[in-house]
Amino acid sequence: MQWEVRVQNSKGQHRVIETYTNRETALRHVDAIYSRYGYPMHLAYKVYPSASLLAG
Repeated sequence: MQWEVRVQNSKGQHRVIETYTNRETALRHVDAIYSRYGYPMHLAYKVYPSASLLAG
């Protein structure tokens, strides 16, 4: 299964920043982003199943 790391802005819009085959690796990437840059007020980094798999 493919997992996407997405950034979500305050308007609810998502943008894919990276794709992984392992969910744990994707979650570690999100943890690394937050540990390096802190917790921004208007952005959220989230892990989702790949949209290409959900569409087909």
